[in-house]
Parts: sequence; C-alpha cells; structure tokens
Amino acid sequence: MTIKGILMAGAALATVAAAPALAKEVPHFSVTALHTSAAHVVNKSSIKTPGATNLTYTYGVYSTDATAGSSVNLIYTYYKWNNSYSFCSNSPSKIKVKPKKTPYGKAGTATETYSYSCPQGPTVFYGVTFDWNGTSGSTDLVSSLTSKIKLGGVPYKAKLNLDITLTLG
Repeated sequence: MTIKGILMAGAALATVAAAPALAKEVPHFSVTALHTSAAHVVNKSSIKTPGATNLTYTYGVYSTDATAGSSVNLIYTYYKWNNSYSFCSNSPSKIKVKPKKTPYGKAGTATETYSYSCPQGPTVFYGVTFDWNGTSGSTDLVSSLTSKIKLGGVPYKAKLNLDITLTLG
C-alpha cells in the first residue's frame, strides 16, 4: 500500500469514525488492516454498551499461500488496534493463532513494522505466517489479536478474532 493509499484510508477512517463520536461520547477505537485497498479499511469504533471495558470483533478473511517449504506472511491477516483513531498509535498487543499444526503445514505469528513518518516511531502490525508443506487443499485458522488501551484513565481490553480460510496450491 502506498503512502497515498494510507492517507486516503486515514481520511475515510476519520470521516466514518467521527459520526458516532458526535452522537455521544464513545471510546475512540479502530482497527487498521494492512494489505488492503483504501476502500476496505476495517473500522469499528463504538462500544454499544455504556460502561463496557471489553470489546470483541470477529471477521472472516481468505488468504492463499503458494510458496512450499518456507514460512510466509499471509496476506489479509495483518492488523493493529488504534488508540484515539490514531494510525500512529502502538497499543501493547499480543497475537495468537490456532491450530499451530495442520495437515498442510504449520501456522505461526509475526509482526510487520512500517515507518509512516509517525512521531511515536514505526507502526507495528500483527499477523499470521504459514509454513506450507506442499500438500494442496484448504484449511481454517483462527487468530486473536488482543490489545490493552487506556483512554481517559479507563483501561479497555480490545480483541479482534480473524476466521481465516487458507487455500493452498
């Protein structure tokens, strides 16, 4: 994704995210996806239950791997939680993936770091890797990205679950 794409995505995100904030006071959370076009920025910014400090979202994604014998980063599986709608924020996060082993290979996790001229330093995205053994087929994985975000002195726990359908071969 180019810088222009990131800026366009940020503008779209700010426009979409501002509407609920104007309606009532809501925590300012959003999720940014790496490896997608500006039209597909993932944005979930409001907690529906006042006073709630945990939020969980689940998305389904499709990915492919055509490189047998080496671990590759799976496209469409890299995300990050944003704090106060800031793309540059780096909230402490952890990622897990299950199952670790499938008949087609081994799943793992990794980070991708990008410098988008953010004053806080590089931006970190968390995602899934897969080491394909060469057997063609399809398998399902689930990744969970959790982050702790503090807003206005209130700690929040945010969780993004990805249901990944991986096609191999």
